This record gives sequence, structure tokens and C-alpha cells, in this order.
Amino acid sequence: MDKINHFYLASPFKKYFDGIGYLHSPTLREIFDIGIEVYDSFINFLAINVERYLELIDPEAKEEYLKLSEEDKKKFTLFNLIIMNNEMRDMYKDIFSFFLSADVAFNRPRAAFLIYDDDEKIIGIINSNNFEIARDYILQYNFLDLGEKEIKCKNKKAREILEKIKNAKLKIQKNGKRDKSLEISNIIFKLSSRHNSINSTNIWDMTVYQLYAEFYEQIHRYQNDIYAMNYATYGGDFDITEWYKPNK
Repeated sequence: MDKINHFYLASPFKKYFDGIGYLHSPTLREIFDIGIEVYDSFINFLAINVERYLELIDPEAKEEYLKLSEEDKKKFTLFNLIIMNNEMRDMYKDIFSFFLSADVAFNRPRAAFLIYDDDEKIIGIINSNNFEIARDYILQYNFLDLGEKEIKCKNKKAREILEKIKNAKLKIQKNGKRDKSLEISNIIFKLSSRHNSINSTNIWDMTVYQLYAEFYEQIHRYQNDIYAMNYATYGGDFDITEWYKPNK
């Protein structure tokens, strides 16, 4: 999957993606409006895989699925399973409507989700050809990158924290569960208590991508401060440019 430029992900503005529509990272206020439980449910179903989907929707079908060869398993795409289930089809219609800030309808003859603008013009069509791209892009805007590269840190404690974040993200795809320490509500208070300008009042205007990105930056800052103190005390090598190097 293509990775969206961090410049666009970090912005609060909508960006048009051909065949999909206008994407943006939702603000904490927008998440509050639909409810954190609904948001978490949306993310869990976006990040789900076929095996986990069958486990939730049809456990018996999962047992039959596991018996198939790897070649036959490829025939069972998540998109096809979703559009065959009325409840899940409606769920994904709501998911696309929220993250694309648009009216969405499922068209049976075309086997596709149609994305409409305010003038009722079709600006996106999500079908079997681009479904994986669409959900991957949405997850990227929500700071979920299930194919991210290995995390590199000089400080052992910082590396452990970042690895914990990465493993928690991957756990969402595997079993739909989140680490409570990395839930949005916890990060809101932890970040507000440590940041110089972000507080529990203005943090609600941040997008969820900005929230997690800033959380990463604070970890990176923590790591760099410790490394600088060690250098001041014991000497050795210290890269003064370390603080502004990208950490994601």
C-alpha cells in the first residue's frame, strides 16, 4: 500500500483521493460527537482481517475457512464478506460516511459504496478494486499503519515504549483489543499534563493523528533529554541533531 505523505496526515484539512473522496483525520470533538465507543468500533472493523471477521460474524464458517489451502483462502476477500452481510454492509456505510464526511449509499448492481458530495454528485466509488486502499488510507489518517517499519531508538526505555505502541496497533487487527494505556482518553490526560501548551481544554481541537503524533514526539523528546543528560554527566558521543530527526 502507498504511504500518504506525513504533511497531509498531520494537517486538519481534507484531501481528495481519486476514486475514494475527501479524507481527513477526525478531531477529538468529532469523535466525541459520535461517541468514543462508536469510533473504536469503526477502527476495529477497519483494521480487521478475514479470520477475525469470521470469528465475530460466523464462527462455524471460520473453522471451514481455516481448513482451506492458502490459495483458496485468497478467494475470500473481506470486501465480499462484508457486502453479503446486511448488518456489516450498513456498518461500513456508516464508517465511510464518518471518515469521508459525506453521504454514502451501497449500490447493489454495482456492488459498490457510492460517495456523494453536498450537491449529490458521486465523487468516489469504493468497490472490490479499491476497498483495501480505502481502508488503509483511513487507518493511516487515524495513526494506524499496520505495515510500519522497525522502530529505532538509542534509549532502551524509549524503545520499549514505542514497541509497546506498535504491538498494541497490531493487536487491533488480530483480536480487536486495545491497550488501555494507549486509549485516546488516557493519552489526552497524559499529554495534557506534560505538554507546555496543550491542555485538557484546547486538546479537543486536535485531530486524532495529531494527538498520537504529538504523543510520539513527547516520547522522542523524553528519550533525547535523557541521552543529553547522560552525555553531560558521563561524556561520550552526542548528536545535537537527534531531536529533530523523524521518529515515524
